[in-house]
Formats: sequence, C-alpha cells, structure tokens
Amino acid sequence: SYGVYDGSQAHGEHTGLLGPQFDGYYFNIAEVGPTWLYGPEAKPGKLGVGVWHQTGDLKLPSGGVDDGENGVYVFASQRLWFQQPGVNHNGVSGFLQYGANDSDSSWVRQYFGAGFTAFGLVRSRPNDSQGVGMAWSILNDDPNAGHFFFPGAPGPSTALNSNELMFAGYY
Repeated sequence: SYGVYDGSQAHGEHTGLLGPQFDGYYFNIAEVGPTWLYGPEAKPGKLGVGVWHQTGDLKLPSGGVDDGENGVYVFASQRLWFQQPGVNHNGVSGFLQYGANDSDSSWVRQYFGAGFTAFGLVRSRPNDSQGVGMAWSILNDDPNAGHFFFPGAPGPSTALNSNELMFAGYY
C-alpha cells in the first residue's frame, strides 16, 4: 500500500479545513506485508513493514531547518485464541510494534509496543473489547524536540529521562 497526504501541518498550518493544500509539504507512507491463517482454527495473522517520509523544510526547536524526515516501522498481530472457533470472532489477539525515525523535531526516536486485545468475552456485550499493553520509547537527544509539533510544550528532560515506559489497559 502507498499513500500521500497533505503534510502542511509539519510547518504549522492546520489541515482539513479547506481541503488538501499540497504546497510542497507531503507525507508519504508505504507498507508491505503478508497475512495468513494459522492452524486448524484458521487464526488470522498479519505482518507489516513500512517506511515514511515527510518532505519540506521543517523548522527545528534549535532554530535550524531539517530538509524532511524519515522513519521505518514493523508490526505483527496474531489471533491467539478463539472462544468458540467457527461460531464467532470472540477471542484474544496479540500484537508487537516497532518504529524508528531520524527526526530532530519529534520527542521520540524509537518505539516498541506489545499487548493483547480480547474481543466479545462478556456474553451480554458481544461487541465489546478489552486490552492491555505496554509502550517503551527512546526519547530524542534534544531536550527541545517536540516543540515543532506542540508549540509551547516542554520537551522531555533528557537529563533525567532518556527512555519512557507506559502501561495501559482499557475496556
């Protein structure tokens, strides 16, 4: 798959109000990967590998300019268990994610995530889902990074934190 998007927000212009501007700031993303059905219960799985590129002169918190930014990512998901195989979609899936970039304006340089999602396990609520997960981020070396996307927001304090770990759950 390939997509190109209006990347004007990268230089501070809001997008979506007047339609795409396509003024030299483009966000390009491409992804490939297989899907499969595993085992006698045909549990679905997917692997994806992608690359992205933001074009344009991007102003940095330090006052400099970066001529575009690039990133890569990979993810995998797999249905691990069906509550009633062949009857409905109820069950549990797991996922893994990794991403890295060369951004001098983003708070995060690398990311790793993992978790589980349960579907339809409450009989009276068959369309509900629940999940747990964790995310680990390696933060940018520049303590001012991130101001580009969130003007006025403080960047991470790399003197105290070079990594960030988060756990989350939902119903």
